[in-house]
Amino acid sequence: DDDGGIEVTFISCPFGDMSASHSKLVCEIHRLLEEGFLSLAGNWRLRACEEQNCVFILESSKKG
Repeated sequence: DDDGGIEVTFISCPFGDMSASHSKLVCEIHRLLEEGFLSLAGNWRLRACEEQNCVFILESSKKG
């Protein structure tokens, strides 16, 4: 994106049918889980894409 982030799109939801009935909640939980995994690998964070579910923006959490 314009701020130097990388768009990440999940094409297969690991939460299956639950995401269809509770998409906002499930996508937020998914984003936080993925961000937790990435934090173990370094200084990364994910922010939600406001236009689409299951699309996140990967950013470095290091202060420049």
